Amino acid sequence: NAAVSNGLSPSTSPSSVVGCVGLEVVPVTLDGKPQGEDVQPRPLLEFLAVDPSARGRGIGKSLLKQCEAKAREWGYDEILLQVAADNDIAINLYKKAGYSVIAEDNTILRPKEGGLFGGMGFEPALHLCLRKDLSPGPFLFPKLF
Repeated sequence: NAAVSNGLSPSTSPSSVVGCVGLEVVPVTLDGKPQGEDVQPRPLLEFLAVDPSARGRGIGKSLLKQCEAKAREWGYDEILLQVAADNDIAINLYKKAGYSVIAEDNTILRPKEGGLFGGMGFEPALHLCLRKDLSPGPFLFPKLF
C-alpha cells in the first residue's frame, strides 16, 4: 500500500495523508474475475483515493506510477484495476495514464444506505476492468538527420 504525505497536503500539517492506494497480487482472469480459464496471479490496483481538496496536483497520477513501478519490480508486465462505471473522474485519470477498458462486470456490489433495519446494504453496480501493459516498448533511436 502507498500513501502520499509530507508537504503535499493542503492543510497546515505536513504529515496529513492526502492520497492512498492499494496494490496486491491476486489470482484473477485477464478481465479481473476470480474464476475462469486464464486465472493467474496478477497485480490489482485497488482503492485509489485523493482528498478532494488536494485533487488536480498530480497525486493520483503519482500513486498510479508508484504502483506500476512496484508491479514491474515484482516481475509483472501488466496491471489491472476495477472502477465503478459511473466514476468518470477516475476513469479519465486511468485512460490518460494509458489504461484501457477490457471488460465490464455487473456482479460487484457497492454499499448503499437503507439496508436491513436502516443500516448499510449493498447493491450491484456496473464496474469496468481496466488494464495497462507494463512491458517495455521497443527502443526507438532518435532521428539524427
